[in-house]
Amino acid sequence: MPMSTGGNPAASGPAPIFVAQPHSGTPALRVSGDGPWLVVSAAGRPSSRWHWRPERGGLALVCEGDGAPADDDLLAVAEALFAQHRDVDCLRLADDGRLGLPRWARRADDGRIALDRADFWQQPGRWAAAPPPPATAAGPATAGRHHPRRPAKPRGIVYRRHIPWLGQQLTLRALDPERDLADFHRWMNDPLVAHFWREAGELAAHRAYLDGLAADPHAIALVLSLDDRPFGYVEAYWASEDRIGPLCDAGDHDRGWHVLIGEPGLRGRPWLTAWMPSVAHYLFLDEPRTRRLVIEPRIDNDRMVRSLERCGYVFVKEIQLPHKRARLGVLDRDRFFDRCPWQWPDDPLAAPPTPTVSRPGVPMTSPASPVDPLDWQGLADFASHADGRRHDIARDGNALHLGARAGGEPTRWHLDDATPALAAVTDAPVSEAGLLAALEAAFSFRPDWREIDVRLRTPAPDWCRRAGVLLDAGAGRLRASRELLFQQPRLWLPDAGPCMPPQQRLDAGRRHPRRPPKPCGVVYRRHIPWLGRDFSFRMVEPERDLPMLHRWLNDPEVARVWQEQGDLDRHRAYLDSIAADPHIYSMIASLDDQPFGYFEVYWAKENRIAPFYDAADHDRGWHVLIGEPAFRGKACATAWLTSISHYLFLDDPRTSRVVGEPRADHARQIRNLDRSGYAKVKEFDFPHKRALLVMLLRERFFADALWWPRAD
Repeated sequence: MPMSTGGNPAASGPAPIFVAQPHSGTPALRVSGDGPWLVVSAAGRPSSRWHWRPERGGLALVCEGDGAPADDDLLAVAEALFAQHRDVDCLRLADDGRLGLPRWARRADDGRIALDRADFWQQPGRWAAAPPPPATAAGPATAGRHHPRRPAKPRGIVYRRHIPWLGQQLTLRALDPERDLADFHRWMNDPLVAHFWREAGELAAHRAYLDGLAADPHAIALVLSLDDRPFGYVEAYWASEDRIGPLCDAGDHDRGWHVLIGEPGLRGRPWLTAWMPSVAHYLFLDEPRTRRLVIEPRIDNDRMVRSLERCGYVFVKEIQLPHKRARLGVLDRDRFFDRCPWQWPDDPLAAPPTPTVSRPGVPMTSPASPVDPLDWQGLADFASHADGRRHDIARDGNALHLGARAGGEPTRWHLDDATPALAAVTDAPVSEAGLLAALEAAFSFRPDWREIDVRLRTPAPDWCRRAGVLLDAGAGRLRASRELLFQQPRLWLPDAGPCMPPQQRLDAGRRHPRRPPKPCGVVYRRHIPWLGRDFSFRMVEPERDLPMLHRWLNDPEVARVWQEQGDLDRHRAYLDSIAADPHIYSMIASLDDQPFGYFEVYWAKENRIAPFYDAADHDRGWHVLIGEPAFRGKACATAWLTSISHYLFLDDPRTSRVVGEPRADHARQIRNLDRSGYAKVKEFDFPHKRALLVMLLRERFFADALWWPRAD
């Protein structure tokens, strides 16, 4: 049976030759496939023969003959199969006493030897040099940042892997200044590279550049080669000591990298599909404690972003570096080894950027603000619910007229587009709630404004300064930040109280903070301008809501996903169990007080999702069902999806991440979450479903104004 070039092991086609080249320096093993696998040593002598066949969840592998195959033969066959068949999670071998149990394998329930794909690709010493023993001593503080002491920089070849669709060997080796300076100098003066790196210059300048890098313990310089022909340069660094560290909450062993492809003939695909996953592979192998890789391509480098996404990187937010506006990409270790993105020519990574570099030096202006697909900014009316009271705002051109239905003096304001600014027109003192409502309206009518001057005719309320609603801009000027304003609970939470101080508890073997008592009544209310309606969350009241929830859970579309259909007693017991669990509570979503959906929000640390990622003390998550068919669809989804994230971030300012776990095949929900800023982290298995872990960062939500819907 010939080796296939896609995900189907039975597909026919030419039988390529795969070369397994252990980093340890043992001879390369050539694997050719036509029917039985044949492993041939470097000297050309047959070493062992293998049969394989597809079976549920993987491939069954049998070694022919009577002799015991060498471990390296098995490794070579496994690498060839895993590299080609990206849908195969496991290889299983009959244990006939010849193999024993290799240290990198496990015993399956049926007694066979099992090789798991994710574990296989993490073997130290096969593709990269075995990492040094982990250093436990703390290193010195660098620029005020504490970090572990870093190992000595490597020398020579640090990574080697055969690229079957090129028929070439890719290597990463430590840059040697005497050997590589001429190539580095030529590459840096290439017009395409120079445009982005801004490092064109004389030979002496480039020698000084490399000398500076050699003296910096947080970065290493590497050369990319194919069959020993250099074609690219990589700078790898420890993120916690890098300028990106404060922007990504870098862990002690997070890594990052920059790249340039110096040889024009080797830019683009299929070479991109060789070097991009290999750089990630090397960095994860080099330090087993590295949990994340970070990258920061230019915000407008769409092709590079798409290529990185195909390699598993998740883009979580936009960041401002001194020299550019960038997108922060993160690659999780578990996600990388779960996907193992070794690509073949019929399914390459997306087209590479032009040029293939990720360290541009051209400053960028701020990106365009989100464009609402429902075109609501021209509306003349708005409503705010500051301090639990409805404030109606009418707009006439740039004039705003604000009044409170439940009392309070009306005020008038003016929007100054030139500055931009919000100016009080009346001389009456401005209340805290009135100022909050006016600012919410101003930023809603002008969604492209990030900061505005605030001009008051009377002294500003002291609380507004202390809470960050108003910022001192110097020379007696006051400014308001959209990012800070939309984190003010008083605007949307009717009963915004203090957070419970931390006190750790141990429940069912899980250590977590003591949780506050469950709230009552309406917990969140917000005006949705593109619908012209008020959205709210309120706590479930079992006696009032049980018949409605019973009807919703028996709706065929809901039952297909939730699988909780049943009689009234079953649903009463369901709500009782939620009420008795301190880590979760249930809410009803309404538009203009008309209920349409049911939400469960939970503390992730105590939830079943916690073992599948590094849950922090105040991470939150949620589940949803939309019970009323008339409220399913895009318009309402833009209201509730943006609002549930907003509510959870407002409810506790220590919540920095909101997570979810939709079914991995729920394409529509995943698209909606993607538009709402949730990053796709990895797939994993619950007992009842294959799920996708999605994650929304607090910083991204408020920096990118994700309480408004995004354009498709």
